[in-house]
Amino acid sequence: MVRLVLALWVVCLSCSLMAAVTSSVNSTSIRENDSIELTISYSGTAQVSDPDFSSLARDFEYSTPQFSSRYVIASGRHQASSRWTLILRPKQTGEITIPSFTIAGDSTKEIIIYVESLSEELRDELAQEIFIVTNVNRSEQYIHAAIHVERRLYYSDNVSQLSQHLPTPDDIKNVYVLSKGDIKRTFARRNNRQYSVLVQEFVLFPEVSGTIRIPSVSIDARVNLKGESMIFPARSEEVELNILPIPIEFPTDVPWFPSTRVRITDSLVNEYFTDLKVGDTIERTVTILAVDNQSSDIPIFEFPVPDGVRQYVELPDLTDEVLGTEIVGKRQTKSTILFTQAGEFTIPNVSIHWWNTDRHQLESAYISGRTVHVANADSIATGENNVAEINTPVDSNITSNTTLDAKETERPNSTHWLFRTFWMIGWIFAVILGTYLIWTKGYLVRFKKQVQPVQDRLFMNFLSSKDPIEVKEGMIRLLMDQRQLSRTRTLELLRQHPTTQDALRVLNAKIYGGTEENSEIDREAIKNILRDLLAGIRASTSPEEDFLHRKFVFKPSS
Repeated sequence: MVRLVLALWVVCLSCSLMAAVTSSVNSTSIRENDSIELTISYSGTAQVSDPDFSSLARDFEYSTPQFSSRYVIASGRHQASSRWTLILRPKQTGEITIPSFTIAGDSTKEIIIYVESLSEELRDELAQEIFIVTNVNRSEQYIHAAIHVERRLYYSDNVSQLSQHLPTPDDIKNVYVLSKGDIKRTFARRNNRQYSVLVQEFVLFPEVSGTIRIPSVSIDARVNLKGESMIFPARSEEVELNILPIPIEFPTDVPWFPSTRVRITDSLVNEYFTDLKVGDTIERTVTILAVDNQSSDIPIFEFPVPDGVRQYVELPDLTDEVLGTEIVGKRQTKSTILFTQAGEFTIPNVSIHWWNTDRHQLESAYISGRTVHVANADSIATGENNVAEINTPVDSNITSNTTLDAKETERPNSTHWLFRTFWMIGWIFAVILGTYLIWTKGYLVRFKKQVQPVQDRLFMNFLSSKDPIEVKEGMIRLLMDQRQLSRTRTLELLRQHPTTQDALRVLNAKIYGGTEENSEIDREAIKNILRDLLAGIRASTSPEEDFLHRKFVFKPSS
C-alpha cells in the first residue's frame, strides 16, 4: 500500500514538472505613454489553444498576440513549448495589475506595474512638438452633398519616429468617404516655429440626415526632448457635423440633386445636318457636370423625343475628377437618334432641377429644343434640296422648285481635244514618277513626318471648337487613343508641361467657373506640345514598357 501511494506521488510530481505556465514583462515601472512587452510561456505535453486576453482591455491597449511554438521528441519523450507576446500600453497612470491567464488548467501569476504620469509642463511641451489639426469646409451640409475634410499632422525636428501615417476615416457610419489622393508632404510655420506637415484630404458624402462625427485619430511619435526619448501620442479632436434633410422647397416629383454648380451640355447645339431623310441617324451626347457631387449620385434624367423619332441610349460614362479643392462628377450619356418618318421634328426643351447648397435655393439647368426637317428617301433621289439646321426652325411654307435647264451639248473642237490629250499624258507621267519616288526613295515617309496631315486633322477637330469641354476632352482623348494610355497617365503628362498645364487650368475655369474664366489659351502652342508628346511616347504593351512610360521625360518642341 505504501509503495502504491509513493508511485502515484512520483507520477503527479513528474506531470507537474512537465507542464508549466509563466508570464513576464520587460519592465515593471514605465512612464506615461510608454509600452511594455508581456510574454506568456507554456511547456508541457498537452495541445493548447490561445488564452483569453479580453481581460486586458479594461486597463490596457494591446496589440495582436504574436505566437510561436516548438515540439521536441527526446529519448522517447514528447515536449511542447508555446509562447505568446503582446505589446501593452496602459490607459491610466499609477499602479496597474496585469491579470492572470489560464492555459491547460494552470494559471499565471498576476503582475503589478507602476506607470509614472507626466507633469503638466512636460505634457504641454510635448504637445508643441507634434499635433493634428482637422479642418472642414462646412459644419452643416445637406444629405448626399460633399463635405471637404483636411487633416494636417505637424511635427518638429525633435520627432524622430512616427508609428504610422494618417488613417482615412473609413469607419464613419452611414458616410461614404472618398480620398482626394495620396498624403502630401510640405512645410509650414506655426507659433513662430518651423514644422514638417503631412496633409491628408478626403470628401465625405453623408447618406443620412442628423448628426455625424468624424472620429479622433491617434498617432504615436518618439520625441527627443531635454536629452530624453519619450513616446507621445498626437490626437485629433472629434468633429461634429450637422446633416440637413431634403428641404421642403425641393420638388417631390424629381430626384434629389444637391450641388454647388451644375452644367449640362448637348452635342446637338453646334451640329448642322443636311439632306436628312427617313432612316438616317444622328449621334447625341448629353453631359452633366456637378461640382461637389459624385457621378454616381447624378440622377438619371430622361430626354424625350417626338413621335416618328426613336432614341437608343447607351450606358452612361461616369467619371469623377478632383480639381483643386473641388470634386467634379461627370455623367455622359450617348444615344443614337433614328428618324422613322418624314416631316419637321422638334426635340423638346429639357430642364434639370437641382439644389444649390451654397445659396440654399432651387435652381435649374436647361437644354434648348432643336428643330430638324426630315425628307422622304425618294425626294433626295429626285434632287430636292433638303436641309436640316439645328437651332433654326424650318419654314414649311417654303418649297424647292429647282429646275434644270436643258442645254445642247457642243462637240469639242480639235484644239480642245489636243489640249485634253496632252493633259492626260502629263497626268499619267506624274503618277508614274510619284510611284517611283514612293517605292524607291522613301520620300512619302519623310513627307508624312514633316507635315503630319493626319495629326493636324485630329488637332483641328477639337482645337477649333469654342466649347472648352470639347477642347479639354479632345486633348485627353487624342493621347489616350493614339498611344493607348489611361486617363490618369494622360493627365499626368499634360500637367508636366507649363503650356498644357496652364491650358487645363483655363479650360477648367471656363467649364466650372473661376477667376480665369475669361482667359484664352494658345491653341497653336498646344498643338506643338501634343505633337511632341505623341512623338515621345510609345503605346504600352507590356509591364516593361509601362515602366518606361513612367520614366518619360518631356522634351520641348524646337
